[in-house]
Amino acid sequence: MFPVPEMDGRLKKKDEVFVLKIDGYKGDPIAISIDYLKKENIYQGEIAETEFLVITKKDGLTRAYESQGIKFHSYRNGKLLDTDKKEWVVEEDNMISPYGKYLARLPGHNIFWFAWFNVVGDTRLIY
Repeated sequence: MFPVPEMDGRLKKKDEVFVLKIDGYKGDPIAISIDYLKKENIYQGEIAETEFLVITKKDGLTRAYESQGIKFHSYRNGKLLDTDKKEWVVEEDNMISPYGKYLARLPGHNIFWFAWFNVVGDTRLIY
């Protein structure tokens, strides 16, 4: 529809990616394919010094939360399990452990791959 100055062929132009916009993201940008997230349901990573967890529901709704070193095993049927098989409650603004620990939601959003790549440029891509 309109010219794109640069393109990265790892994904199609209009493939959607989820990006986090947290402190340090400009120095270490990451984009995660929505198709990957729909298949895997969770992704854990780190930007600068912030460890994060991204979870995706079957309908594609994706959210990111702090993970603060806690490792998670799976997210299925609305149940988030850590590696100790403890079940966490996932809410819009945070995740809550069975022992009352809160992990806050992080800012992120979906965007077309071509748009992200042309604004940010070199980025880690999970796909």
